[in-house]
Amino acid sequence: VYAQVLHELYFFNYDTAQLFITEYIVENPDAVLAKRLLALSLFHLQEAEELDKVVNELVLLDTTLVFINAIKALRMEMKGDFHASKLYSRRALNAAPDYHWALNLLAWAEYKLGNYAKVLNTIDRAIELKANEANQYNTKGLVLHNQKKYEESIRCFNKALHYDPKFCHSLSNKAMVLITMNDLDSAEYFINKCTRVCPDFDNIHFQKARLYGKRKMFANGVIVYTKYIEAFPNDPDANFNRGDYYYNMKEYSKALKDFQKVLDLNPNSAGSYYFIGMINMFQGNNDYAEECLLLALELAPPNSYSLMGLATFYIRKEDFRKAKKYYQEVTELYPQEPVAYSGLAYIAYRMNDLDESVKLFNKTLSLQPENTYAMYYVAYIKLMKGNFSASKQLYFKAYEIQKRTGESPEQYLDMLRYLIDNGRNVNQAKTILKDVFGLNK
Repeated sequence: VYAQVLHELYFFNYDTAQLFITEYIVENPDAVLAKRLLALSLFHLQEAEELDKVVNELVLLDTTLVFINAIKALRMEMKGDFHASKLYSRRALNAAPDYHWALNLLAWAEYKLGNYAKVLNTIDRAIELKANEANQYNTKGLVLHNQKKYEESIRCFNKALHYDPKFCHSLSNKAMVLITMNDLDSAEYFINKCTRVCPDFDNIHFQKARLYGKRKMFANGVIVYTKYIEAFPNDPDANFNRGDYYYNMKEYSKALKDFQKVLDLNPNSAGSYYFIGMINMFQGNNDYAEECLLLALELAPPNSYSLMGLATFYIRKEDFRKAKKYYQEVTELYPQEPVAYSGLAYIAYRMNDLDESVKLFNKTLSLQPENTYAMYYVAYIKLMKGNFSASKQLYFKAYEIQKRTGESPEQYLDMLRYLIDNGRNVNQAKTILKDVFGLNK
């Protein structure tokens, strides 16, 4: 029975595990190991009240208290109280310094508290015990991922999979890092492998949704996140990411609902204020948009999103001085951020500094060679200067990229609308439409 229960727990079949062990306990009510396995099953099923009841029963049966403190650490983890989880883990280790499960729990509590140096020390100690190496290397890989040491992180997940080739956590986490590194084909391979081994493992569905986002398949990502959120309605990351996908699909009312849910869970979510600000900007609610975007910048260290959100806001208000200030801050923090250079290039274009504009758009293209937005503007400036041949060549190149990638030529059409609305070079615009795209209207 114990072997069967452990097997079911390993493959995330928590309901089945609970069923087997509960039937056994009916006939063996004082079996300590059975109660321990039941407690683990209830933890994974998030059955808080039942878990507390079993823990109280174990206190009377399990005189060592080592497991009791470990399961209490797990219970505190369930509540999100990682300081208390850390305390109970240490109590378990005081009684049994080499208790590797308590070391795992302590490492996880330190990880959730952001104490990465302590995590690595605890993990290295656990690895020396040569117990449950897969789990140790998995946690170490997560720390290295959070420290943006992606190659080292991958090596740790590989070690975990060496000890346990079907360890779903490491398969899923390796996919997570590969997505972050934009190695999407490899990430898909590990997602599929993990899905075959553990079809009900929730985290792999989360990574699958992230993969869809990276591939700009936002509708598919929304479907996967929606199923995930049905199981975990209060997961802020899932709600935030689904809101991001709705935002990219221009389904702003649904996006706002998700970002508001995130703020209900975490009132200091800078990213949510950023997106709410951007949506209100698009909807013309400028005062509230500015308030949200400034709040996003205040709640988190300056980052490219919050700074560029404000820059975009001020460009739309034609306050180019403020917009330029925020874009320049982005280039100082992130010298390789192409969008910031294209923003500065657009400001230079609007200020009629065409040479500076071309220089900055070319900087954008050096960082992002297939940025069609930059190509179109360089092409237009060349057109303004009478270099029709070079202009036409660039327009055609940008259009071919958009056809290949499935990107809408919206940026190009927006620029033409701007030219036509302002009465500038309508005949040249018509010439490009006719000669390059074969359009007659």
